Amino acid sequence: MRCVLFNMSGYTLPEIAWRLDTIEAHETERAADLALPMSPDELIDTVVAVLIDSVESGVARFGWDRSSKNELDYRAVLQFEVGNKLFDRFFNAVGGYRAQYRMGWEHGLHFNERLVVSLVEALKLRLPSKISVVALDSEFRPLRVDSIESSEFLFSLGGAPLLSKLWFCGKLLEPGGTVSELIPSLTGPKIQLDGDTRWPSIESSNGGAWLDMKGAFLGNDGLYQPKSAEDRARRLSQFGDA
Repeated sequence: MRCVLFNMSGYTLPEIAWRLDTIEAHETERAADLALPMSPDELIDTVVAVLIDSVESGVARFGWDRSSKNELDYRAVLQFEVGNKLFDRFFNAVGGYRAQYRMGWEHGLHFNERLVVSLVEALKLRLPSKISVVALDSEFRPLRVDSIESSEFLFSLGGAPLLSKLWFCGKLLEPGGTVSELIPSLTGPKIQLDGDTRWPSIESSNGGAWLDMKGAFLGNDGLYQPKSAEDRARRLSQFGDA
């Protein structure tokens, strides 16, 4: 049995079962990489470094997503390519994003908050006062390319970091203002957890390995998400999906 045990902020986190036997049977080197110890801080620092490179090289994508509740409310969408190896570690490693939630939904929510805060701080130092975004309708269909204040974009992402979330990118914003489909594979070898619980490994699309970060909607009464952050965290903890 392969387990992970981390200590963070002065308290010890519980061990979790995270067996990679099925992956190892097909891809020995990949399983060995996913089994390497990785602290939460190491994962955050690695993702932040990739974001910085993506922004500074002009590869990162920026969207402005309209709410289905109110057509005047929008939220930030940030997309950046991380490469196949980091994508694999982010979702499937013993110290990865989903493993943080498996340790407990509250721990996962706290980890997500720390990751969001770190990413937003990196963005603050690198975005110009105005940025070009793809404006999207509530079905994530492109409407036009707009220019908005970066302060609005950053407030959506970081004004209430518990409400922001990261996941794999399923719909990629293209430079010309269009949207293309990215469909990660969920049919490969599974990760064995405790008992009979198995989670599918998440493998990047042939179209690329991108992360997608969505902020909270900017409403008249403040920031909000249509779905509860706690409910998402509980589902991730139990089922490994969002």
